Amino acid sequence: MRRYIIGKQEDPYLHCTICGAEVLLREPEVINERADWVALCRKRARARSAIVPSAEVEATDFKKHVFGWMHLYRAILDEPATSRVYLSGIDHGSLIDWYPGPVPTDPDRARLSGFVRNESRWNVDFHMVNLFEPDRNREAGRRIGFPAHPHCWLLVDRVIGFAKVLPNLRAYTQAVMAFWPANEGDWGPPTQHLPGTDSCFEQGVFGRREDVTPHFNTEDEAENYFYRLDTKGMRDEELWHALGSPLRTPDIQELMQVATRSRPRTEKVVSQLPVELALMIVDLIYRGRPLCQERIDDTRSILEAFQWTLPDSYWKKRCEPELVYEVGDLEASGKPVDWAVFCLGLEELMVDPHWFCVSGLRFRQRILRVLKGIKERFEEIVARNESG
Repeated sequence: MRRYIIGKQEDPYLHCTICGAEVLLREPEVINERADWVALCRKRARARSAIVPSAEVEATDFKKHVFGWMHLYRAILDEPATSRVYLSGIDHGSLIDWYPGPVPTDPDRARLSGFVRNESRWNVDFHMVNLFEPDRNREAGRRIGFPAHPHCWLLVDRVIGFAKVLPNLRAYTQAVMAFWPANEGDWGPPTQHLPGTDSCFEQGVFGRREDVTPHFNTEDEAENYFYRLDTKGMRDEELWHALGSPLRTPDIQELMQVATRSRPRTEKVVSQLPVELALMIVDLIYRGRPLCQERIDDTRSILEAFQWTLPDSYWKKRCEPELVYEVGDLEASGKPVDWAVFCLGLEELMVDPHWFCVSGLRFRQRILRVLKGIKERFEEIVARNESG
């Protein structure tokens, strides 16, 4: 999609070059996520900007306005005239004449509110990179930006590592430019959708959820279906999927705290059953029926009744640690972890067929796949540069 502005060069819409989704326009609800942000913005109402540390934005979980994370972005800025490539600070998704305003030059600063119309030593303008057509702004020597939601940007550290990316930002932008034209069909995913659209019940390694709502081929089909429903008493997520942050899921964070609490155990004679046999019985319950509350309850009951302690490796593998990287976070914490509590608690969250999508875990799955493709290209470019 293109925007045509009289007297200005046309630019693509502002999108995150990691997840491919649009950077949403700033909404007041984003500020309302934190009382200290509200107070700061009121105090700075007459000033140009309300500024906080970038780390504060990155550490914030958006619970009141779950897709608030999509209203903020930072950018990798490429100066074709000087060949300088550097990381900007964080800004909100407000536009001036349909174009993003200047972003903070300091990567450690985040602007929550206020508009900056002109460049200065603190703020610089840029043009959104054109990934699918000849970039006339780049050809003209103008500053190019590769926007990224702050939470998406932190996933780059998990998949590739900032220690590799930050010294090689040009190679990273080249990898982005190589990845997206070859995967254009993945660009521009919906930021929210009706349940049953956008394949939202396809839960990857956790399987497809059946008997929820029909799968719809078009938005019109979905709208007609929900229009005819009696929605009284239905939860919000049963009617509309708004995407939570792919970086951190508050429900999983709470589960991590529960799994690291100390619990006294009482030994029973039956607990001396060979671990191989106990594993076979528990796994039989796991594979014998699809995900449901009864399966989880049966597993908990048999573990409690016989006081079985299965190997940690069994529970970790069952959690799909490549997607649920909180498994690695728990390992690195050094705290004792009840992995059965964590694994079964995670499955209990997924009993709700809408949770995988609205929690942000499904979007995380998508971004990790994208970043894997970018990583492959990035490593090839870096290796070629080092050998050349």
